[in-house]
Amino acid sequence: MKAIFQPSNALRAGHASAEGIACVTRHGVTLLEAILAVVVLSTAMVATSMTIGPSFLSSTATRNVVSDEAGLLRLARQEAILKKTPVDVELLGRPGRQRLLLTVQANSFDPGSITPWPVDPLVQITGSPNRIRFLATGDADRSLRWECISGNSQRTVQVQAAGGRISQK
Repeated sequence: MKAIFQPSNALRAGHASAEGIACVTRHGVTLLEAILAVVVLSTAMVATSMTIGPSFLSSTATRNVVSDEAGLLRLARQEAILKKTPVDVELLGRPGRQRLLLTVQANSFDPGSITPWPVDPLVQITGSPNRIRFLATGDADRSLRWECISGNSQRTVQVQAAGGRISQK
């Protein structure tokens, strides 16, 4: 008697080869495929960062300095109101070695203080005036506009004299 070929249940379900031998279905990826994907993605990231890197870094540095400047100016205004004494913020130094100086004037409750605030050497701050004073009312003695420049990125910090409103763009 001859043996009759009968397809297995696996073949009927679509999980077997034409010879009737059950096949194993793989789930996931091999280590080689994973490493190849990481290499391809890394190469793409390096190529992209080389083209946008410098402008992105200068933009980030400028944004950070403007945020720091605005924060220091807000702190100076708050100190003037809370301590009921004038507080000065002054831009000192030359490009590449600039710093901001926060000076709280002495009064009967506070001996005063002077705090230096470094500026990122990649960013140049220009504009006028170089010094602004916040009064105990929160107003500024004058308006201020400073430009922060790094590479081809530029941002602005402004203070309005009336009310001492501080803005950044």
